[in-house]
Amino acid sequence: PGQITIEGHNLTVIETDGQPIKPIDVTSIVSSAGERYDFVIETNQPLGAYQIQLRGLELCNDIQQLGILQYASASNETNTNETLPSGIILNPSGVDCDNNPEEICISKLKSGTPIDEGLTQPETDLQFYIPIGFINYDKNELFQPNRYDTFLSATPTALSAATLDGIIYQ
Repeated sequence: PGQITIEGHNLTVIETDGQPIKPIDVTSIVSSAGERYDFVIETNQPLGAYQIQLRGLELCNDIQQLGILQYASASNETNTNETLPSGIILNPSGVDCDNNPEEICISKLKSGTPIDEGLTQPETDLQFYIPIGFINYDKNELFQPNRYDTFLSATPTALSAATLDGIIYQ
């Protein structure tokens, strides 16, 4: 994952993975592979140059990219080469977001798309009961020994296939 922080500026997150959310102000965003965030930066600080810092986390914690957000007519000198403070972090990794107001997990975001009131009625038109289950296989049932490269080898544990009403979808 990577963490983006812009010195002295809040990031107002407005979308995640292409879906609108109720805007939320943070100072840092942590993004893992395949995640996308759209955010707005309000450029209301005194004239100057502000560091944009993208830091690698976890296994990549020694990697960092820097940029400069420079206001018109301002010098391009930044005030610091230090790691910027994280402040309020969206999507921190490996934490319990319920106990720290400076850490906001994705599960705390609210949809920006109104829900059709017809979907929230207490009575339903129809009810469907679909049994969900699993079928466990031994790897020898699915794979023939010595027929696959190592990257296609089955794990030593049992393999499972999910079913809906006894049907396996591939």
